[in-house]
Amino acid sequence: KQWYQRRVAITAGSITSVVSKYKPKIVCIHCQEVGGKDFNVSHPLLESFVEKFLALKVLENFDRGRIHLDNDSDDISLFTALGTLYMFHNSLPTIHSWDFVDRAYSPVTDRQVSIFIYLL
Repeated sequence: KQWYQRRVAITAGSITSVVSKYKPKIVCIHCQEVGGKDFNVSHPLLESFVEKFLALKVLENFDRGRIHLDNDSDDISLFTALGTLYMFHNSLPTIHSWDFVDRAYSPVTDRQVSIFIYLL
């Protein structure tokens, strides 16, 4: 667990540094191997990371966002271990994001964590 805490601190520092320096209006982070291939063991760590990410002071003006995580590791042939984190600054007008369930764009009005759904 110590390695995890060190990794989260490094990642949080990097995010804070980049957002502070460039002042983007959209922050997008792609995560490869989210939770690792043994997701059932790593899932609690991933939840903790998302909570820490959302609590970063540098993101306090990013009032809307979508976090998509593949957390269904039951069928290893479909499990991607991918994740994306999108945050939108409060100065932006209405943002629309793809809704994988409804298969349509929908307005982003809050911060929402969703589970990736494999669509055939």
